[in-house]
Amino acid sequence: MNDAADTAPKADVRPPRAKRAFVDAAVADAVFLRSSPSLELLPPVDVEAPEVAFLGKSNVGKSSLLNALLMRKNLVKTSKTPGQTRLLNQFRVELQLRRRRQALTLVDLPGYGFAKMSKVEHARLGVMLEAYLGQRQGLSLLVHLFDLRHAPTTQDVTVWDELSSLASERVVVGTKSDRVPASKKQMHAKVLAKALGIATDDVVIFSSESREGRSRLWGRILGAVGKLEDADADADAPPSP
Repeated sequence: MNDAADTAPKADVRPPRAKRAFVDAAVADAVFLRSSPSLELLPPVDVEAPEVAFLGKSNVGKSSLLNALLMRKNLVKTSKTPGQTRLLNQFRVELQLRRRRQALTLVDLPGYGFAKMSKVEHARLGVMLEAYLGQRQGLSLLVHLFDLRHAPTTQDVTVWDELSSLASERVVVGTKSDRVPASKKQMHAKVLAKALGIATDDVVIFSSESREGRSRLWGRILGAVGKLEDADADADAPPSP
C-alpha cells in the first residue's frame, strides 16, 4: 500500500443498518435531460427527484455502471477512449417502488486522471468538478467509483480525502468485479477499504457485465436520499439470483 493510503484520514462512511438493504429496483423510465458545461448553467435541484452524482477515474467504467444500474444499453454513452465525459450530464430516472414511484436525478461527472487533452481543458474540467462538488445545493449523494482490480493510487486517495470536506454522504463502489476471481473479491475490497479508511462491508462490489451489486447499490442510494422505506427491500440478505 502507498504512503498516502497509510496516512489517509479515517473517514466513517458506514451507513445505518436501514441503508444497507438490497433493492431489486424496477426502472420504469430513464431519460437524458441535459449536458451543462458549468455549475452555473444547471437548473436548481428538483426536490422531487433527489440528485445523485457519480465520480471516478476516467477508465473506471462509470458510463457502463450507469447503463447497468438503469438496465439500459446505450442511454449513457460509452467509449473505448477514457476521458470522453467532459460535461455535467444529467439523467432523470423513475423507479417503481413497492408503494409508489420515486424520481431521481443522476449526474454523470467527468472523470479525474483525465485522458490526453490540452492544459486549458484539463484546468477547466478541474474547476468545473470542484465547483459542482463544493457548491451544488441539494446534492444528496456522491457515488465514488474505484477499479476493484487494483489498489487505489495516490491520486485516488488524494481525491477521496479532498472530497471529505465537500461531499456530505458518499458510497464507495468497486467496479469491474467480473474481472476478479470470486475467491479474491473480498480481499480486493479489503485493500480498497483500508486505503480509504472505511469498513470492507461499505464497499459495493459491482460488475456492469453480470450486474453483480446492482440491488445493493440501489439500496444504498435509496437509503441516502431517504426513500428506502418505500422500496421492496431486504436488509439482511441479497436477493436470489
